[in-house]
Amino acid sequence: MRPSQLIYLIGPSGVGKTTCALAAVAAFNAELHKLDDLCRGRTSDWHFCKGVMLRIEASDERHEHLNIIDVGAGTQHDCNRELSDFLRIRRDQAILIWASPAEVIKRNPLGPHRNPVEYLRTEYASREQLYSMPSHRLDISGLSVSEAEERFANYLLENSFANR
Repeated sequence: MRPSQLIYLIGPSGVGKTTCALAAVAAFNAELHKLDDLCRGRTSDWHFCKGVMLRIEASDERHEHLNIIDVGAGTQHDCNRELSDFLRIRRDQAILIWASPAEVIKRNPLGPHRNPVEYLRTEYASREQLYSMPSHRLDISGLSVSEAEERFANYLLENSFANR
């Protein structure tokens, strides 16, 4: 067996972080940790969210499989600066899932009537520092769901995050 791997997925709401992560769960027997669910009602409590991530990291050291922390848009929004600082020293474990704002807003989970100006400000402009930090960036613009899943799985293999 190989040593375990832990990755953090970040990106705008609706870009496909969870979809890609679920594909990796199926392809690589990975374990998915959805941070917004684990911190439900407390995404603005940085100390709580940080504690959750540190517990996952500690648990990861005892396992021999891929662990994925899907950092949801709630935590990214509520703890943007602190999360950027936390992930900066983990930048080699962070993957930004990216697509153009015009494409992503069409599938945004908050609905098709979300104000585009607010969406751009919240999901893109306010997170420029966070999104510039990861060593890994995967652009899935223009891809179908199955193509994005395949590209993500291949990216994990090519960058030694996973084995078949």
